[in-house]
Amino acid sequence: MLYADYNVRMPENTNKWKLATIIWAGNFFGCGLTEALGAAFMSGVAANAGLADAYDKSGVGGLMGYALEPIHGFGKFLLVIMALRFVITARLCLTVDSSNALDSIIGCNIINNYSFAFACQNLGDWALKVPRFIWSILGSVIYIIFAIAGEEKFASILESFLSIVGYYSTPFYCIVCIEHFWFRKTKYPLEDWNNLNVLPTGYAGVSAIVLGFVGAILSMDQTWYEGVVSRAIKPDGAELGWIFSGSFATIAFVPLRMLEITYTGR
Repeated sequence: MLYADYNVRMPENTNKWKLATIIWAGNFFGCGLTEALGAAFMSGVAANAGLADAYDKSGVGGLMGYALEPIHGFGKFLLVIMALRFVITARLCLTVDSSNALDSIIGCNIINNYSFAFACQNLGDWALKVPRFIWSILGSVIYIIFAIAGEEKFASILESFLSIVGYYSTPFYCIVCIEHFWFRKTKYPLEDWNNLNVLPTGYAGVSAIVLGFVGAILSMDQTWYEGVVSRAIKPDGAELGWIFSGSFATIAFVPLRMLEITYTGR
C-alpha cells in the first residue's frame, strides 16, 4: 500500500536493506504458504478424480474437506479452525455492530472500499474535490452489481478477475522498476511529490500498459476468450497473458518514456 494510512513512520536513519527485507519477508512468508497450498490443491484437482469431484460439488471448502479426510476427526477439527479464522477476521475488520449474516462480506470489503476512495483521488485535482465517502459509495455500488450478476459462477469469475489483475500488475511492476533504476537512478526530489508541473505526464506509462493488454489479449487462456498464441499451444492451450503483457509493456515503455522526456522535459 502506498497510501499514508497504511504506512508506519520510521526513523530517517533506518537501514534501507533491513527495511526492504522485513517488508519482503512479511509479504512472502505471509502469502507463500497459502499460495503453495493453493497450487498443490489445484494440481491435485487436475490429476485426481476424487479431488476434482469434491471441488465441483462444494468448491474450495469441499476440496479441503476431501484432502483432510484421511486424518478423520482431526481433519474436521482443522476445518472448524479455518472457518473460525475467517469469521474472526471478518469480525475484526467490521466497524459496525451487527449480527447480520452479511457481516463477513462487509468486513472484508471495508478496507478495500477505503482504499478505492484513495486510489480514485489519484485521478487528478478534480477527484480530490469529491468527498471520499462518495467514492466509497460508488465502489460499493459497483461491487454489489458484479456480485449479483456473478453469484452463480463465483469461482470462474474470481479466476478470470485475478488473471486480469495479473495482466495489469505485471506491466505496472516492470514499468516502475525501469523508471526507478534506469530513468530515476533511484533518486527522487521528495519536495516535488505533488508538483504536477515537474512530475511525468504519465502518457508513456499508460501507453505501455495499454500495449501490455494487447500482449495479454494475444496470449490469454480464459473461459470467455482464448488468444491466438494460446490456441497455438497444443493440446489444451496455455495461460501466457501475464508474461506477454509484461514483455510488451517493458519493450514499449523505454522508447515511449524517452520520447516523453524529450518533448515534455519531465
